[in-house]
Amino acid sequence: MLTKSRMKEQYYCFHNYKEEELFINSSKTKGIYPNIVEQIVEQLDICLAIHKRVLVVRFDLSLDEYSGDN
Repeated sequence: MLTKSRMKEQYYCFHNYKEEELFINSSKTKGIYPNIVEQIVEQLDICLAIHKRVLVVRFDLSLDEYSGDN
């Protein structure tokens, strides 16, 4: 049985975090979890405070429809 996530979802194009307005590529059907975005931005800020250059690669996999056998 499928259950809905308990995490708060956000479907806006912008997210404000520590007086920064972040552009988010979201839509009405695909939202974001603000707490995860805030943790990512916080870790990036820490990395940039320590290092001059930081390379970040994000690779998302998603299916257009449910697959019963994964």
